[in-house]
Amino acid sequence: MTDQESKNVSIAKAVFGISLLSILFEILHLHNGFPLLLSDSKEYIMRGISMEENSHWSNTYVYFIAKNIQLFSSLHWIPIFQNIFTASILFVCIQKIFPHKTILYATVISILLLWTSLPWMTNVVMSDFATPIALVIILLVFTFTFRWYQYILLAILFFFTASCHQSHIAIIPGFVVCMILLNVLFEKQKKYFILLVKGLCALGIVLCSFVFEKNILNPKQVTKTFSKSSPDRDVFSGYYFVAVRMWEVGELDNLLASFCKDYPGNYLCDPDNPYKIKVKLNKGKDRNTQDPYYRKFSNHNKEFVLACLTKPRFYYACFKAMAKRSIILLTNPSLPAFRPISGKTLDRNIRKVSPLMLKHHKRSSQISGAYKNYTKEHVNIINVIWWIILLPLSIILILSHYKRNGTVDFMSKRNWKIIIALLFAHLCNVVVCGTFSNAYNVRYGSRTLWLVNLAVIIILIFFFQSNNRRNIEA
Repeated sequence: MTDQESKNVSIAKAVFGISLLSILFEILHLHNGFPLLLSDSKEYIMRGISMEENSHWSNTYVYFIAKNIQLFSSLHWIPIFQNIFTASILFVCIQKIFPHKTILYATVISILLLWTSLPWMTNVVMSDFATPIALVIILLVFTFTFRWYQYILLAILFFFTASCHQSHIAIIPGFVVCMILLNVLFEKQKKYFILLVKGLCALGIVLCSFVFEKNILNPKQVTKTFSKSSPDRDVFSGYYFVAVRMWEVGELDNLLASFCKDYPGNYLCDPDNPYKIKVKLNKGKDRNTQDPYYRKFSNHNKEFVLACLTKPRFYYACFKAMAKRSIILLTNPSLPAFRPISGKTLDRNIRKVSPLMLKHHKRSSQISGAYKNYTKEHVNIINVIWWIILLPLSIILILSHYKRNGTVDFMSKRNWKIIIALLFAHLCNVVVCGTFSNAYNVRYGSRTLWLVNLAVIIILIFFFQSNNRRNIEA
């Protein structure tokens, strides 16, 4: 077989494998008859129709939805593309870890992952599907080598997924640091310069992606609400949540003591201000970007947080918030409750996409309540299998193998690095979201939880492969 023929066979296998995995992940979408919806999905659909910019919602993902609506007059292609993106990265990862019988291993692993959070995240109209993709791309680039055109394809997908959620601006740099440290620890040839270049390239793409995200939507649509020259137009509500965390851990006053000397006009520094910082902002009332008070709070919170970045006390407060909040999200493996999502405004927006879409929505399994109790009943059983049986089993097998052989040699150092990286990917996501966002919203943990399931599956496969080899040799 010539090199070209071998390349064609490899491409054909990849296309077949990715297609197969995409179909498997599509099963939930097909069963529902409509993309899954959470409460925030309604906002994304509305903004996708109007192409309206908003600081709190990813404009990259809004644009993605808008183009699906414009090109296909349908919402069905949103989960289809999300499943293709996820299947592509997962297949590449499995192909690198299991170069032989890749299709078989990819199929088995994907079927097992259907009983995790994966399909519930890839089939919902939410940007959360992008987080594990971005993190696995970083893992791949720091662990394996690719052809130049493959690096370009990975960079394009990473560019898209990086800015799909505001939390990525903290999660991705944290995971890049983790990957650099893991490479230094596990690789014999410590090519520090290459690691530094890869890290800087990843962070550079993230920065460019977020700049792109802020300018992706049509300016004419943006000026519909705010004047382009208005200083209040740049509203980044995420800073509010950081300020709230400082208040929750009792460090807000300590930080304000030095901050207010330089920024006396900030609302946080006004002792008589009637609009004091709140623990919760009502989405319908308080988070209204047309409300001048909200715009003022957002910009003043941004001013406060940016000024605090140079203060050691701020990072001490962040650590206190992390210790208090991230453990709550880390220890909750539940799925979001997929209750029926309906309403006149949602129906009107779906009808704008197409009347057929509204019919599909009305007939969907989610609307009929099929998934209402799923997360309370079936997921509890699934969690027992994963976290009470399989995870402890994998740990027991590792310890017993070490006790019997004096080493854990059924996986290479590279594969151990991959396992630890998958665990760190979930940890980085949970720490950032649990600390600065909502520690009680299981959606944030669910989006990367399947990476832990993937790590458990890989450990078990390598263990049984090693035992089979030993039995054959004996």
